[in-house]
Amino acid sequence: MISPRRQRRGASAIEFGLVLPLLISVFGAIIELSRFISTTHRVSRIARDSARVGSVILEGADPTGDVLTAAAESHAWLAFDASGLACSGGCVVNATWLEDDDSGFMVVRVDLTFPYVGLTGLMPGLGGAGVQSSFTMLTQQQAI
Repeated sequence: MISPRRQRRGASAIEFGLVLPLLISVFGAIIELSRFISTTHRVSRIARDSARVGSVILEGADPTGDVLTAAAESHAWLAFDASGLACSGGCVVNATWLEDDDSGFMVVRVDLTFPYVGLTGLMPGLGGAGVQSSFTMLTQQQAI
């Protein structure tokens, strides 16, 4: 006859074996979600900082917005590299200089898309279209 103590050890091992895959899945999902949130935060910060860089540029007497947008886009590409987000051909950076409909002032708008690829594959719906961010900032340069 098997002792009750030995039976409990066997039951514990079976319970552990049944619960372990669930625990690994939960921890993997937590890691994936935190990584996605971190990437979203970094892309949003890059968009904001790039719009700020573009907004402080002055082009001169006859502005076209080309220098503003080029500065904002250049900063975005440099910031992607500096932040550790590898844009292996899938990033989209678009800066535009336009008139704000509400105020009539000129603004620079930076739109970014970063192709997010999951680490664990446990949450495939996360970042399906990539991480997107947009930021609009009033410029010092105004159209004449």
